[in-house]
Amino acid sequence: MPNPQRDPRDPQSTRLSLRASSPALLLSAVASRRPATAQAALETLLGRARDLCDEGAVPKVSVERCLLALAPVLKFVAGEPALHAEVALSREMCGAVLRIAEEVQGEIPLAPKLQAPLSIMAPQSLRHRETLRTSALLLEAYRDAVRRALRGSAQAGLRAEFGLGNSLGLTDGKQLADSMCRFLHAAERFPDWVKAAGLQPAQLAGLAAQERVLRAMETQAEQQSTANDSQYRRKVLHLALEYFLERFAAALHLHLRSQPARMAEGLALLPSHAQPPRPRSGLSSCQVTDSGRLIFA
Repeated sequence: MPNPQRDPRDPQSTRLSLRASSPALLLSAVASRRPATAQAALETLLGRARDLCDEGAVPKVSVERCLLALAPVLKFVAGEPALHAEVALSREMCGAVLRIAEEVQGEIPLAPKLQAPLSIMAPQSLRHRETLRTSALLLEAYRDAVRRALRGSAQAGLRAEFGLGNSLGLTDGKQLADSMCRFLHAAERFPDWVKAAGLQPAQLAGLAAQERVLRAMETQAEQQSTANDSQYRRKVLHLALEYFLERFAAALHLHLRSQPARMAEGLALLPSHAQPPRPRSGLSSCQVTDSGRLIFA
């Protein structure tokens, strides 16, 4: 008796089909858009690594082994036409992963436009989030008071001076601090309206103090985003290297399945392979240009 066909709309059927898909096929389905620029490729790779880090992922192999494997892998990709159409291994992505490797090793790229350190913002601390929330609540309460005092279409210009039409978010601390600063400057210029709103000097002083605290936290977070001793930053860079190598392995299974010898040659380059590691000097033969192009010496 033939097996009945499953309805493709059946959620269980969908789960079974996804479970049966190979990592290489999933790679082809997910990585369908090629980054248009080298900077976009770098943001894509670091963004994926940040997501993995925030989800609790931990690197599977040491960063040293990832670095040892990278130059041979990049040369293999450059010399294998079957991989050139793979989005995850595009020249922009190859240039991005080499830039990340240089950052991990503390090397300054030769290309002048790439010499600024990579910025990787860590998740906000609980205290930072509470400061953002308190700042937003204070500012919105004071803006509401001024808004009530400035009713009517004739006061549209003054409402703009206080920034009353601008929305407040809890994710961008710098933007929130700028909104607080704008409100305080307007309060200095139009004290009569502040008085009409029922706001006291002590309240404005408290808002100014809150702005200083928020700006200090934002400055500290920005400094940590490029600090070599940031554990979060180093973990993200490590995961970015490992993620690229995993995409390389998946691409080999997808594009070189009909060439088992060539596929085995590529798989032997991975850091998880049992072969002894190669000398790290191989990375010195690779370079990223200002445009993000990867070249070999």
